[in-house]
Amino acid sequence: MSLPDLASIRWESPPVDQAASLRQRPRAEGPLDRMTAVVSGKGGVGKTIIVANLAVAAAGLGARVLVVDGDMGLSNLDLLMGLSPKLNVVDVLTGRCSLGQALVKGPKGIELLPAGSGRHDLTVFEEGGTERLMQLIAGVARDYDLILVDAGAGIGRVVVELALASSRVLLVAVPEPTSYADAYATCKTLWNANPHLKIETLINCSENVQEGRRVHAHLEMMCDRFLNKQLNLRGILPRDRRLREAVVNQRVVVEAFPNANIAKCFADLAQQFLSPVVSENSIRDGINFFPLDETRKGDALGNL
Repeated sequence: MSLPDLASIRWESPPVDQAASLRQRPRAEGPLDRMTAVVSGKGGVGKTIIVANLAVAAAGLGARVLVVDGDMGLSNLDLLMGLSPKLNVVDVLTGRCSLGQALVKGPKGIELLPAGSGRHDLTVFEEGGTERLMQLIAGVARDYDLILVDAGAGIGRVVVELALASSRVLLVAVPEPTSYADAYATCKTLWNANPHLKIETLINCSENVQEGRRVHAHLEMMCDRFLNKQLNLRGILPRDRRLREAVVNQRVVVEAFPNANIAKCFADLAQQFLSPVVSENSIRDGINFFPLDETRKGDALGNL
């Protein structure tokens, strides 16, 4: 199947207030209005790496960031950031500690709620654990400017519950047919559960902007044709060898290689998430891209 071409889209980098204005932002009505669930459907598309780097980039702009590792059973956000937590979300839900005691400080002062791992930990979420977790997070949500939930791969019950509890969903996809299929299945499942849920897609590991546009166009066409829904594009991230280098060293790329093109992409993404104007307009008015600097493509792109 040939993918439809997209019309020329102008990149706009909207102005974003820094830490002082973040404190003055008007409060939305819901306690979890600043919570975004990051999902993928297919595993291995870089979802967790994106969450870690987005969180640290946002904290670098002065935001107060809470990261919830919702990948129950296969948690690894702490490993990506070189952290060694002693407590996790299961300890909180079983009453062994408070939410505050389980939080771990990460790079740039972000706070991480680690996930548990193993079969026993998963049973907690089969007994209303997700609802209790969201109640606890709602109690502290106003202490943060951004809350990111790294949901697990697939479309299991816990993933769906975490997504539906969030104000919006960021769907990560890569230029692979299996990723298209799983991303579409994720959209179908979530929109069937809540037709009003805000879902945006982020194309990862793109060789160039055109490839990322084609991937989004394919997903957009499928959602429009079969679900009668519009799937907006949050952005396109380039394939960059520095991501793997950072992962090997248990660091986020925005700290390990702050001047790399991919680090600047994450900074742009963080600015969008922290701007109340862009957060609304991106869904209503159009598509924003992370442009590749063609003059430095050889420096920015590499094999992971």
